[in-house]
Amino acid sequence: MLGHTGATAVAVSEGVLGFGRGLILLDAVECVGNETELGKCVHKPFGDHNCDHIEDAGVLCLSGKPNVKVRLRGGLYETKGRVEIQAFGIWGTICMNGFGVEEVKVICRQLGYPGSGTFEKHGYGSGPIWMADLACVGNETTIEECPRKPWGVNNCNHFHDIGVTCSTQES
Repeated sequence: MLGHTGATAVAVSEGVLGFGRGLILLDAVECVGNETELGKCVHKPFGDHNCDHIEDAGVLCLSGKPNVKVRLRGGLYETKGRVEIQAFGIWGTICMNGFGVEEVKVICRQLGYPGSGTFEKHGYGSGPIWMADLACVGNETTIEECPRKPWGVNNCNHFHDIGVTCSTQES
């Protein structure tokens, strides 16, 4: 509908792209995927809703290869924290589904730490959950080289955000 043919669409909610103002026109929208416009999807009558703007939905139309950055947030030390990924200019998180020691090695190495580390929870992030079901071998240079679901595709929420503690010693 927006003219982004060939782009990957990622649905986001809960204010990831900000909160709207004014009237809420659509609720309980169910699309098949071949509709030419949102209004042609099944939905409650226009203006009939039980929503608030905290539930506003959005979509990211992603195309091309993102310039990815990685950081740790929420830990007591620079070597420890929730893993956050910036992709397509937006900071988000990684889902713990499929996350293990090989993924920790890759992230820690990408952050400039020589050793391995551990993974654990470090609070709830915000923004899109960019990565899920990672399957790193452990020798990848960056986390985006690891096999995984497409950008933003997951069945997670921020309760499942992963954190790591990177070792500063060679393992």
